[in-house]
Amino acid sequence: MATNPTNMVDAMLGIGRQLVLCDLGCAGIRCDRSAGRPPRGLIFEFEGRRPGRGSAVIGINPGRARRREVTNYLTTGPQYEVVLKYWQDVITNFPYYRKIRRFLDQVQNGRAP
Repeated sequence: MATNPTNMVDAMLGIGRQLVLCDLGCAGIRCDRSAGRPPRGLIFEFEGRRPGRGSAVIGINPGRARRREVTNYLTTGPQYEVVLKYWQDVITNFPYYRKIRRFLDQVQNGRAP
């Protein structure tokens, strides 16, 4: 069954917004929005993917945010859109992200390592 990409993106954005606002206090999840530490969110990448496809990579929670990230959330607010912008502007430049992205690109193009 084909998935409407707009509906998929909207659904993932909705889930991401809920995650950032979550205050259930689950064990092992670091979340203190007043201190600039929203919980890790969901990032659904669809840019650079085939139409109707995207990638959601689930990894371990890296734990403590770097000072730059905390400062960003304290000055801009811990909304999901802010999380997405920080991800795009900063996280995508980290080596671990580039390795995951390269792997996903290879899988998409039928060249799995």
